[in-house]
Amino acid sequence: MAIDTQIASQITGNKVQHGESVSRIHRLRGHRYMVQRLGSFEQHAAYQRLRHEAFIDRLGWDIPATDGREYDQYDLQESATILSFGVFGKKYRTEYFLGGVRVFALSSWDASMTMSEFRDAGMIPDPVLEKLASRPCADLIEITRLCVKRGSHFLPPAALLAEEAEGFNLAIARDLAYAAVYKVAEETGRYLALALVHSSYLQLMKRGKFIFEVLHAHNLSDRRQGYALTLIDLPATVRAIRAHGDRDRANRMLALCQDKKAFEAIHY
Repeated sequence: MAIDTQIASQITGNKVQHGESVSRIHRLRGHRYMVQRLGSFEQHAAYQRLRHEAFIDRLGWDIPATDGREYDQYDLQESATILSFGVFGKKYRTEYFLGGVRVFALSSWDASMTMSEFRDAGMIPDPVLEKLASRPCADLIEITRLCVKRGSHFLPPAALLAEEAEGFNLAIARDLAYAAVYKVAEETGRYLALALVHSSYLQLMKRGKFIFEVLHAHNLSDRRQGYALTLIDLPATVRAIRAHGDRDRANRMLALCQDKKAFEAIHY
């Protein structure tokens, strides 16, 4: 099922709690956050530059890049089953790219990065791939190239006013990147997400109360080169986050879903 070409946070109402005001576009202390499908060349280029920073500069991955932009074949295959989203922060009239994610609603295992690039690179053992291939791919989505600017806050380079000193909250940006994932899951009826994550991000998932199974792990003690292939239970994750007391975060992750209560109630 095709997703709208442009979507924004659908948190309803306009309330203030814990110093946080939310409406159709997420707002916090004068900053606005928006999630949307990447459309223009400039948006895709910003996403590719952030991917270069995250995966090549920080983690040292040996993957194709040019002019400071990381790219692959899927960047040329944007369709109803390969969806790229960006999280943008806006202050006054200036918009900043804060993070992005690409989501595959797999039509076959041949379209999966796990079953192609990661397999060809020898990253996933054959028995793991064979077991994965034995299950229907229509049950899940695949999360690829999820990245957010580094740090806890992003301070725009031109920020001069005192009220801008805090910058954009990148934890919110990460939650809204997952809101795009949850939106695709709801639209397609797929409630599990396959994701290859580096070892540092695996620890972030554990601290963040994600509910997931590790299908394969490699050298997790290495923060740059270690990684794990995970299968995330999306409804169980948002239930666990809410049960842990982080109501605002759970709401952000479900912000783009049409029926938030129904999605959260799903037991896969």
